[in-house]
Amino acid sequence: DEVKELERLFPSTFNNYDPLNRHICIRPSTPCPVLIGVRGTNPEELKDAYGHLTLEDHPGYLIYLTNQGSDHHLIPLQGSEPAPGGSYLLPATVAGHPRRERGGHAFVTARGEGGFEITLAAYRQTGELRDILMQLLPGDRVVAAGSVDSYPGTLNLEKIGVVEAPPVKEKIANPLCPGCGRRMKSSGKEGFRCPRCGRRAGKDAAEYRVVERRHLEGLYEAAVSARRHLSRPLKLMGDEERRHFLEGRLLP
Repeated sequence: DEVKELERLFPSTFNNYDPLNRHICIRPSTPCPVLIGVRGTNPEELKDAYGHLTLEDHPGYLIYLTNQGSDHHLIPLQGSEPAPGGSYLLPATVAGHPRRERGGHAFVTARGEGGFEITLAAYRQTGELRDILMQLLPGDRVVAAGSVDSYPGTLNLEKIGVVEAPPVKEKIANPLCPGCGRRMKSSGKEGFRCPRCGRRAGKDAAEYRVVERRHLEGLYEAAVSARRHLSRPLKLMGDEERRHFLEGRLLP
């Protein structure tokens, strides 16, 4: 409970606890002499946060100045193709429909400004990031941040900005027959056919509604326990920094 309330009591701290995966993130996951590691932007508040925690016997603490939570690992790309082993900020257009594979991981094909195709991957542990990826449609414009692993053409998402999610037409009903008023039935590629009088109509004769998708536009990040140390949390990004990100740029 002490860890869960750290960010509320000490707002300059970040990445302490992952409520989605119920994971304490200040505790190292590997054997090492470090008992806990609290990240923050205010050294004085870090001392207060440390004092708030009930810890077993320990000799003391050290405060380090690091580039964690900085996005310093990201290289903005404007047209050039990403290389395996690098981490990038990549403007792209969604070029396929999302798919969910075994284990709950989600993938979608996107096309970079240089015309190359790349797969955007959001794994189950990333939480909201995966859920947003599954709602993308061909033609959506995004800015993807993440690393390209040794498997060619796959970018593992850390954050994604949905720049533009255009509205879509959604079919709600087959058309009514203009002759007898009965609801027509689908005839595959030929459109529609009335089961009573045999009249035909093209595919465009169906009844549609326009579905707005602007609510998807914005910035999204991986769940806390799925973030890399260098990945910058959205809570640290001001309005100008967010605008730059959505333009495929980073603040100097």
